Amino acid sequence: MAVGTSRAASAARRVIRAGVSIWPTWAAVAFLPVSATALEPLYTELSAFETALARVALQDTLEHMPSRQIGRWSVTDGSARGSITPLRTFKIKSGHYCREFREVVESTAKGTRSADHIACRNGAGKWVRIEP
Repeated sequence: MAVGTSRAASAARRVIRAGVSIWPTWAAVAFLPVSATALEPLYTELSAFETALARVALQDTLEHMPSRQIGRWSVTDGSARGSITPLRTFKIKSGHYCREFREVVESTAKGTRSADHIACRNGAGKWVRIEP
């Protein structure tokens, strides 16, 4: 495991154990679904429609794209667009897969912003962003 991701992977192991997703109260702040607005500072100036496009693209990219291939979304009027680049995939002790990824969002309101994150697939098949 690479240095710098061990904290996030360790946190993921505490939440996802023995093939069953466990969501203790203490984890509610640190582990929220990728679609949780509180964890989407890149989406703050996007419309509800733009945010929905970004969320769908994020789930789809993490589920289907190989590392280093870019998933993209855009609004036809050009007001916003984004990309998600999975950087690496790894498996934690419980057998769940996690992905480190970079997300970039460009909007006419806020310009270009980017952030690196880690998400793990939960028992329901949804990618859950981990905040170390």
